[in-house]
Amino acid sequence: TNTYYLHLIETIMIYSILLFGLDIVVGYTGQVSLGHASLFGIGSYVAGVLFFHLQMPIWVTLPAAILIAAAFGA
Repeated sequence: TNTYYLHLIETIMIYSILLFGLDIVVGYTGQVSLGHASLFGIGSYVAGVLFFHLQMPIWVTLPAAILIAAAFGA
């Protein structure tokens, strides 16, 4: 029920998802990923703008953020 611990767990989980993706690219394939963090930032920025500023539902926000980050990645 403590909001600090909930925020801490959420932050750890978000960065662990980012780390697992980076581990696949760098660890298993041996490639250097310079755009990994920038695409993560683009997706989170788009999700934040759509959800908080435009008041879109989360089920619209998440696919839109994924598609926009994928478009920047392509």
